[in-house]
Amino acid sequence: MSYYVYLIAHVENGELSSPIKVGVTKSLDARLRSLKTGNPKPLAYAFAFEVPNREIAGFLEGAFHHTQSDARLEGEWFNMSVRAALARMCLHLDMVLSRTIDDDSLIAQVAEASGLNAAKSRLVVKKGETLN
Repeated sequence: MSYYVYLIAHVENGELSSPIKVGVTKSLDARLRSLKTGNPKPLAYAFAFEVPNREIAGFLEGAFHHTQSDARLEGEWFNMSVRAALARMCLHLDMVLSRTIDDDSLIAQVAEASGLNAAKSRLVVKKGETLN
């Protein structure tokens, strides 16, 4: 069964905005419904990476939480832009793939299936642009 490492953001004026929540779930719909309960602002998924098991999902989530602790607001909520969170999660997933799979063609297949390639395509940075 697949797991998802997700980035959820608040929606303000039709745009995704900080804070960003990073977590793990087996059901994207159920998780979003549960987070919307009691939340005063609308929420939406910024992105979700599909991974094959809980171990990998937990590692990615934990790595993000650990390396981004300076931006942590409370629990799993972080004060950073969607683009910055997505870029950092891509770096973590790239690292996991390169350290756990020796076959370049398999890495490419997993990068496509997990959503890593799609996420990276959203992160094209223009000269002088920063990922705050």
